[in-house]
Amino acid sequence: MSKIETLEDFYQRRYDWMPDNIRKEIGHFNVFKLEPYVGENAKPVPYTKRDYFKITLLIGESKIEYADKIIELKGQALGFNEPTHFNNFFKKNVQLSPLKFRNL
Repeated sequence: MSKIETLEDFYQRRYDWMPDNIRKEIGHFNVFKLEPYVGENAKPVPYTKRDYFKITLLIGESKIEYADKIIELKGQALGFNEPTHFNNFFKKNVQLSPLKFRNL
């Protein structure tokens, strides 16, 4: 099992610096527009899935492919790359596991 990389570790590894307010806010997202990276004149994507796709904000109509399933979304949604990412996010913000919350 690979070591969990903290936000601080990521910034040190990737950029060799850290934002001053990294732990003063509830969360931290780097947001990128996809337009420059798709289509005929697409630029190379400057980051890897490992760097940024732990949590994805989806807006509008989207399709998520997972194993043999395709889920169509309309509106807004947070997508988590792995169930453990969702569980950690939920526990941190609600102070209960998703299962305990569901059973309330």
